[in-house]
Amino acid sequence: MTRSVNSNSGRRQPWGHWLLPVLICAICALGTTSCATGAPATRDQPPVNRPPLPPPPPLQANQRTPCPPLPQPASDAALVLLVNHDQVAALYHGCAAQTASLLSAAEIWQATAWRWYCDAVQAMGLSADGCREK
Repeated sequence: MTRSVNSNSGRRQPWGHWLLPVLICAICALGTTSCATGAPATRDQPPVNRPPLPPPPPLQANQRTPCPPLPQPASDAALVLLVNHDQVAALYHGCAAQTASLLSAAEIWQATAWRWYCDAVQAMGLSADGCREK
């Protein structure tokens, strides 16, 4: 019986079969160390030691209610129409005062919110030149 002899048994294996694992390990090592070689972390500037602004005033209950419906005259009599006119005028003036109060509260809130925003922009060290114009 004859045995076949492997002709490659005496020769070394080509270097290609271990090259792939070495390349994979090298890529993994470079990938994990690349995070450590990035830009150093910076700390934010400490906040400016100013007292915080007071919150805007809350809306009052009468500012949240809608205007009441206008009353309709009961008849076409002149006296009834005159009384109805007085009622409608009183409701209108009350609603106008309520709306003016609500607009004033909204303007105060908006000014306070812009001050908070501008102070936050300045605390981050950014330019807030156009901020105060609002």
